[in-house]
Amino acid sequence: MRPGKQYDYFEPRKEGSFFIEKNNVNVNSWFNTNSNKRLSLNGYTGIETFVDETRDYVNFWFGFRPRFRMNDKFSLSYGFDREYYSGDRGYTTQVDDDVIFGDRKRVEITNSFNTSYNFNPYNTLALTFRNFWATVEYDQQLFSLQDDGYVTNTTGYTTENIPDNPDINFSTWNFDLSYSWQFAPGSFLTALYRNQLFNMDNAARDSYFDSIGTLFEQPITHVFSVKLQYFLDYNQIPALFKGKNKRASNIQ
Repeated sequence: MRPGKQYDYFEPRKEGSFFIEKNNVNVNSWFNTNSNKRLSLNGYTGIETFVDETRDYVNFWFGFRPRFRMNDKFSLSYGFDREYYSGDRGYTTQVDDDVIFGDRKRVEITNSFNTSYNFNPYNTLALTFRNFWATVEYDQQLFSLQDDGYVTNTTGYTTENIPDNPDINFSTWNFDLSYSWQFAPGSFLTALYRNQLFNMDNAARDSYFDSIGTLFEQPITHVFSVKLQYFLDYNQIPALFKGKNKRASNIQ
């Protein structure tokens, strides 16, 4: 619990302004099964609210990650994370000198899949997939932020009379396939193929599957890269120079 007033100087996006929240309370729990077993599972859940009669806010989240390890070489895992916000209050836009806030419903879902195959301690083939989806849906009634950090709904702003629609539907897709070779201690040569999709619009009322359909209508980006990472122990550098000086002295 965080009792009393909390001053947020970042959310207003305006120098000298701040937003006040009061008496935040949250509870979390999590669990893990034995990761040495072939099949293991970990998960978590939590809930957050404010002890404040002026707010009707709740944030609920949960996630789980099963993992299957076939042997010492091959494993795969799946992750699901979901957050739900109701009555989340935050920055919407700015009209002239007025900072506009709104209450909104937010949903965030992340799906991820990881698998890897270790040919030996030095060579690994890995595949990673991640899809993130988030929506922000505003209540029609908006607020103006006052100089004292509180908000008022008496200035007449609504989602219909501000310049832009504040609702957001945001989704991404990332698919990575990589091969890594450890050719020296702490040193790696990695080849990577990645494809990406991205979409952001105002269709906050679309379902998850409708949003996925829209995402796959977007142009896809393909990336090929090779990265060399070499570990240099700086403690060995003086010894290298000493060796060069010694060889130079022998030549003279």
